[in-house]
Amino acid sequence: GPYYWLMDAIGLPDWVAQRLWLGSVLFMAGLGVRWMLRQLHWEGAGVTVASFAYALTPYVLEYAARISVILLPFAGLPWLIGLAARSLRRQDWASPAWFALVALTVGGVNATSLILVMFGPLVWFVYATFVEREVTLRQTLAAGLRITVLTAATSLWWVAGLMIQG
Repeated sequence: GPYYWLMDAIGLPDWVAQRLWLGSVLFMAGLGVRWMLRQLHWEGAGVTVASFAYALTPYVLEYAARISVILLPFAGLPWLIGLAARSLRRQDWASPAWFALVALTVGGVNATSLILVMFGPLVWFVYATFVEREVTLRQTLAAGLRITVLTAATSLWWVAGLMIQG
């Protein structure tokens, strides 16, 4: 809504605004995969291939035309996984804060989508802790608590709306 209001206010035709919107969402999805894979220490041509494959997946076709806003959690998923990995490794508050801001940006549209997308970072936590053993369970719980607190705080605005609606 605010995006299209702004585009209308500056006089951009709807068809141009729509293409810029969808192109930006797909670009951020691909860029997110690239950044996530760098956080996971991937290198080589596979990073570029994975970025294009994710951004140009046929999944997008179902939502591109009429409900493209539902693609925001899809675009945010790799960013959230990368930030979860960074939160585990750095054990700081900055990475969880970025996580919460990304969740705020992509998640206020559809609660179900956001909940489903959160399985990605959760699976990474399990993998990093019990398979790769790069962090202890205590470090994982601490990072998870920081992410949960900050994400819950940034999600209060839409949770309140859901409760009132319900």
